[in-house]
Amino acid sequence: MIKGRFNGFLPSLIWTIVIVILSVLPGETVRSTSFLELWNVDKVGHLIVYMIHSYLLLYGFSKRNDRKMETEQVMIVILLSVGLGVLLEVIQHFWTHDRQFDLLDMFANVLGTTIGVVLFKLLHK
Repeated sequence: MIKGRFNGFLPSLIWTIVIVILSVLPGETVRSTSFLELWNVDKVGHLIVYMIHSYLLLYGFSKRNDRKMETEQVMIVILLSVGLGVLLEVIQHFWTHDRQFDLLDMFANVLGTTIGVVLFKLLHK
């Protein structure tokens, strides 16, 4: 399997591929008419997907060394996960015909990333 510096990162790599595929597949544009409809299943899905993503990235770092999570590693995970979300929103806007850039999706991505980091830190003290 994957050894050396990528040890432990295979789950996050697979999950990243899943996120990219789901983000560029054709989808229906959901138009919300009220605030309550803004937090529909799509936004909850974004939150969960990016929560898992950040959790798996931190898991990869934890397998790399037995030391306590360092602030630098947590910041790298946050930048990678949020960066992926921003990049995919831009890709959806410019390179897909039925998807659009959505600021609320990005907010859900950031919130999910944050929850994933907090969960990892709580569960792996």
